[in-house]
Amino acid sequence: MVYLILSAFFTFLLFLVRRIAAPPSVMVDIVLSLAFIVIIGFFLGKFFELLQFPAISGYLIAGLILSPYSFVGLMNLEPLESLTFITEIALVFIAIQSGMEMKMSFLKKHGRDIIKLTLSVACITFIGVFTASLLFFQRISLETPLKAAILLGILLILKSPLSTIAVIKESGVKTTEMGDTILAIAILKDIIVILLFAMLISLFGGEGSSVVLSIVELIGSLAVGVVVGGLVALYMRHVNVELSVFIFILAFLVSQFRFIHIDPLLVSIITGFFIQNFTFAGEEFQKVLDKISPAIYLLFFALVHALTDVHAIIKVIPIVLILIGVKWLFTELGLIVGTKDTIIKKYGSVGLINQSGLSLVLVLIIESTFPQIGGIIKVITIGVIIITDLFAPAMFKHALVKAAKERGRSRGKTSSAP
Repeated sequence: MVYLILSAFFTFLLFLVRRIAAPPSVMVDIVLSLAFIVIIGFFLGKFFELLQFPAISGYLIAGLILSPYSFVGLMNLEPLESLTFITEIALVFIAIQSGMEMKMSFLKKHGRDIIKLTLSVACITFIGVFTASLLFFQRISLETPLKAAILLGILLILKSPLSTIAVIKESGVKTTEMGDTILAIAILKDIIVILLFAMLISLFGGEGSSVVLSIVELIGSLAVGVVVGGLVALYMRHVNVELSVFIFILAFLVSQFRFIHIDPLLVSIITGFFIQNFTFAGEEFQKVLDKISPAIYLLFFALVHALTDVHAIIKVIPIVLILIGVKWLFTELGLIVGTKDTIIKKYGSVGLINQSGLSLVLVLIIESTFPQIGGIIKVITIGVIIITDLFAPAMFKHALVKAAKERGRSRGKTSSAP
């Protein structure tokens, strides 16, 4: 209760500051916005942890409360938009950590099964979401409904590695095969979607793009990821000072690669994967990431949802809820088809429902590339992200605990059998 009181106190304090005095400059407004969103997000995160919910749910609520679009409207839009570079850095950091979670030992042991399960879930979920989206877009007479349905279907098969990592860490389950499986599926789906997305942009006539150029950019991104991973390993071997600062600088530089037609997210995933599996620095690098990850999660979730136009999302709530239901149903079907593991079939779908931070990046690209259909796709996608991020992480956390206990009981019975 103390954390909730502190959250309310600082929210009221921000209300007084906004009503009594105007910031003397935009820079002061930016600092003020950042300070309050961090403080309020931190205390709300702690409060939700006491309720046995993941802290990221508190960060999300903080962003929605402080959003310029909310009924409270305590934040100004201009300073928040000036802070979007932080979310770009956070996405790079998250992608690096996602790549770090892809361990060769796990992939060698379960690689074929994971690939099969990922393709099963991705393809079947896409079929369901694509069909529902196409029917909706045709009903509202949207221009090029087929194109819009394909793009939205691709977006909604994504799963958030960020929330998966956060929930696994918060669950307290030391060994969780289900968590490793869900995380591997999430990361592989992100990689597949990044590769497909560039092709789709070219196929659908992105201005100035070509399939050949897209392939060159993808190969370049893979190569740059390996190079960046090697440079990190060299830094840690020969310099090895202020690693936290070094990681933030690295994340900022990588986030700017988009200006030279190199995909920052793909670079980051490959960087993390390379460091973890092909250098000596994996364990030490992971420790540094674990120390600074709570701050990254807070900034990312709070800032992203603070920039969300809640009023536009309310208008499409019915289709958002339908698409969430369709995604959940067809994810269950994908698990049934893709695996024989009864525990994954029973609990796995709740870990695959909430959307990915990558969706936010891709939907912005869609909006700028296809302005006629990008707006509605953006609103629907963000609506799915908000709603699923409110309930899915908590459900996944409880599912991890139940799955671990159930697997432990089944192994105990097996070991005690004559």
